Amino acid sequence: MFSVVILLPQFIKQASKTAWEQTVARWGGKVSSDYERSIKRRIRQQTELSWAALNPDYLEYKRKNKLDTRKLIATGAYVRSINSRQTSKDSWVVDVPNRKHRPSNLTFRQLARIHEFGSITKNIPARPHWAPTTHEIKRRVPEYSHKIEKEFTSATQSKVRRLIEG
Repeated sequence: MFSVVILLPQFIKQASKTAWEQTVARWGGKVSSDYERSIKRRIRQQTELSWAALNPDYLEYKRKNKLDTRKLIATGAYVRSINSRQTSKDSWVVDVPNRKHRPSNLTFRQLARIHEFGSITKNIPARPHWAPTTHEIKRRVPEYSHKIEKEFTSATQSKVRRLIEG
């Protein structure tokens, strides 16, 4: 019995690591941006969602005060507050800031929770937009995975080729 040891040269390891880091940076940003665009589109277009109608008194208030009559968009501040950002080398988040939403005197995070799940005490029905967007993005995972794999493989081959030839 015998064995053969094959050592991967350090430069190939480094090329692969660099290609992976670049691929993760590009795709992490892309997926989080896709999520941000999707959730904002859901809110602005209000076409896919079966949300309860606005309370007639609140709808009248919005009209009288020249506010947007769509749900979740009285001033537009909430939808504008939804942003994607990179939190570390390989991590991104899509969220709302933990600062005050002046008209409601709640934080944007509290407002997001009320909009998503509703509030019995305030008589506000749930108008889910985060969960459906998460579901939509999860359905795209196989497509993202295929593209990430392809890009990573191509980038690694290219970097190794340049190192060998260079």
